[in-house]
Amino acid sequence: MIYFRYRILVNNEKGMPAWMILNLSASYKIQKNIQLNFAMENLLDTQYRVFASGMNGAGRNFIFSVRVDF
Repeated sequence: MIYFRYRILVNNEKGMPAWMILNLSASYKIQKNIQLNFAMENLLDTQYRVFASGMNGAGRNFIFSVRVDF
């Protein structure tokens, strides 16, 4: 079974410009105890700064993982 999930984060604090990032993730269960995971964060490669953080957020990220349950 394949699962897809998306997440849109939006910020519009007082005095800060608004920003939006798009994250996508999917997982696929190969066997009862093995699952493959894939995620793309900040898909549009938006430059943004979390309120009062002093540094820009991460650029586009790709994440691959394998989960094995014993």
